[in-house]
Amino acid sequence: NFEELLKHRWAYITDDDIVALASNEESIHTQFVFGVFVYLTPVVRPTHRIRRATADRVHAAPAEIVTLQAEGRERFGPIATHHLAIHRARQPVGTLFSIPEDNTMQETRVLDAAVIMMEDTAAEPEEDIVEIEVELFVTWVKMLVKRSTLREAVGLSQHDIVTTGIFHGFRSDATRRGRPGRRPRNV
Repeated sequence: NFEELLKHRWAYITDDDIVALASNEESIHTQFVFGVFVYLTPVVRPTHRIRRATADRVHAAPAEIVTLQAEGRERFGPIATHHLAIHRARQPVGTLFSIPEDNTMQETRVLDAAVIMMEDTAAEPEEDIVEIEVELFVTWVKMLVKRSTLREAVGLSQHDIVTTGIFHGFRSDATRRGRPGRRPRNV
C-alpha cells in the first residue's frame, strides 16, 4: 500500500507548487520531503530468560505456593515463600511450577531456619550467652555477654549466616569509625 499512499500524496502537489519549487536553485526532488512511518511486527523474544513480573501474576503466585504446600511436597518459610512468589510471577503463563535451584532460594531457606532458631533461642536465654575477653585497664578479663546484644553492638544481623557465608569477616561501618558518641581521631 506504500505505492498507493505515495500516489495519493503526490496528487496534493499542484502545478503552482511545482512552479514555486522549480524557481529555487535546488532541484524539485531535493525540495520535496515525504515522511514515511514503517510499522514492523514485534520480534518474538525467547521466554527462557527472566521476565518482568506483572501484578496479576504476583497476586496469583502465593495461591499456587499454598497449593504446593497443601499437597505436602514442600514447606517454605515466609522469606522463601516471598522469593518463590516473585520467581513464579516471572515465569511465562502456562509454565509448570518449579522450585528454583539457585543460590537465592538456598539463602532464603537458611534465613527462614535462622528466624525459627532465633525465636526458639529467645525462649531460652542461657543459649544466647557467650564468653568473651575484654582488655580492661591493661588486664584481660573474661565476661559473659548476650550474643544478640554483641551482634547489635558491632552492627551484625541476628542470624549466623554471616559466620559462614560471603559476609564472613565483615566489619561494619560502626566498628571502623570507633565507638558511637566518640569523635574519630585525626591521623
